[in-house]
Amino acid sequence: MTKYCTLCSKSRDVLVRCQIDESQQWHFVCPGACWKSVSGGVEDARGVEHQYPWYRYGGMWKDRSVIVRII
Repeated sequence: MTKYCTLCSKSRDVLVRCQIDESQQWHFVCPGACWKSVSGGVEDARGVEHQYPWYRYGGMWKDRSVIVRII
């Protein structure tokens, strides 16, 4: 089951679960540019808390139905 990024609405197999605004609701965001835009690129926003006051890391979500083949 694939989920969609809250910010860009793209379908992803891996997303970062986090709180990003004053609503304190959990969102799923892409681990690339979308995540960096809400966290400063730091998992716990350490050192940039003043820029991202609502950010809170909540782990990674992975679509476990996707089969990854490593060669």
